[in-house]
Amino acid sequence: MIVALLIEGADVAIKQPIPQGPRALPAQLDDETTRLLCAKARLTPEFADWVVSSIAAQPYQAIAPAYGVDLLALARHATRTRRMLLRRNLAHTVLLLAGLVALVVVVRGVPGATLALAVIGAVPVLGWLLEFAELWTARREALTLVEPQEQPVSLAPPIDPDLEHRLIKLDRMNVVLYGTRRYSPFVGSGLWVAKWSIPPVDVTRAARDDQGQKRAVIPLDAVQLNDHMATALRTRGPEGLQVSTRLYVRGHLAPHIPGVLDGRLRTPDGRPRAPEPIVDPEVIESALLRPRSAIEAYLCLEKITFGGELAVSMFAHTVVERNVLAVRADCFFLPPLHRSSWTVNTLPREPLRVLAKTISNAGGAFPHDLVAAPGQLVRYWLRHVGHRRRAAGLAHRIRRDRAFDYGAASGLREVLADLAEANHVELANEERYLRMLQRQVIDAIIEFLDGHNVDTSDLRKQQGDIVNNTTYNFQGDVGGVGHHFGSHGQVDNRPAGPSDGNPAGWRS
Repeated sequence: MIVALLIEGADVAIKQPIPQGPRALPAQLDDETTRLLCAKARLTPEFADWVVSSIAAQPYQAIAPAYGVDLLALARHATRTRRMLLRRNLAHTVLLLAGLVALVVVVRGVPGATLALAVIGAVPVLGWLLEFAELWTARREALTLVEPQEQPVSLAPPIDPDLEHRLIKLDRMNVVLYGTRRYSPFVGSGLWVAKWSIPPVDVTRAARDDQGQKRAVIPLDAVQLNDHMATALRTRGPEGLQVSTRLYVRGHLAPHIPGVLDGRLRTPDGRPRAPEPIVDPEVIESALLRPRSAIEAYLCLEKITFGGELAVSMFAHTVVERNVLAVRADCFFLPPLHRSSWTVNTLPREPLRVLAKTISNAGGAFPHDLVAAPGQLVRYWLRHVGHRRRAAGLAHRIRRDRAFDYGAASGLREVLADLAEANHVELANEERYLRMLQRQVIDAIIEFLDGHNVDTSDLRKQQGDIVNNTTYNFQGDVGGVGHHFGSHGQVDNRPAGPSDGNPAGWRS
């Protein structure tokens, strides 16, 4: 095992950063946030534990959107860290037990003391080698992650096939289950910064032609308008804009949505089902035509910038009822990652400096890790048993209670955000994107109504007021539960804020 760890730790040289020309701007990777978080998972075992618990330890509840983050890649790297740490603790425990047995032989004067002394002398050497191999491998892989040569998901081995399949489907998510205790359904989107709406429009009021004659109004519905807005924003929206239509459902209603659980709470082998993130488009169209308070369909406009560091979202809800059209929109802002997520940037890049630093760190860390290894194994086993017991308890609740909350309480990316990290330029860009989207949505609505010969004169008059009078507040208080994973495993848990117990960031 020791030889395998040493070979694995030293098989690939650290890749050098790509040189930039003297006038070249620094490269901005589209998946920089994913790379930083994967590297942090490789360098910080406490963070890796939290990631696995957040993603893999919730088998029967929905996983919230994580803007700018590849959850499959992050889950793979966090799981790899846990597996390597488990292997190191197992090896340390074996060494420690061998050393204790050898010590007993020496103390009691049993024949074979020479061999026992050799074992006692070998324990610290082998313990340091194990520590070095684990640290070297983690740092080498973390530095490789922040280089653009390979995709992060390909740099770690696969994990549980069922979980992988579930995470892959999140890329095509069109239904979001949110926790029943949440005020806002837009789980994972971060800070609510604004809302706006257009004045109700009478869709039976006909426009007039050039001769002053009323045109024949073409019947319309919310599905047609939603589709038109989606097409217009894909064509004219800012570059990189993600446009989709999603169904937002309160968690306890999941069994009643076709395709999510489809009335079947258990798999053929008797286990509870995990909610599906994808439903047929007809289900979403039905919600557009007949919305309910806990089941609504939204046109989702999401702009992710700076490699996933910032994201703005606009959720437009369209209702046509009794010949009156109403459109409202909520706007959200997802701040940058907390500064502790940039752990990999504290590492030197030169191979010799990394080697020297790793040798030094391994020498300082291995005595504690060697002695603590048996306790770490016990804690790992207790966590494993605890997760299994909680899963069994949830399965029992699902079998006897159809009102089980399948919704997500928060999103991984928004928990890791920190408003304090957003500077003036970034906030100005995000407000610019939101105002651009707002104007383009209203333009698309007017264009659609004009095409159906509906009078839009009043809406055109008020269009400027709607855009100019909308205030985007990026400086509000950030409440909620935060987690700060330090270099030595410190976790700072803050109490829930007044919003809905859904964090949008850490406060330093």
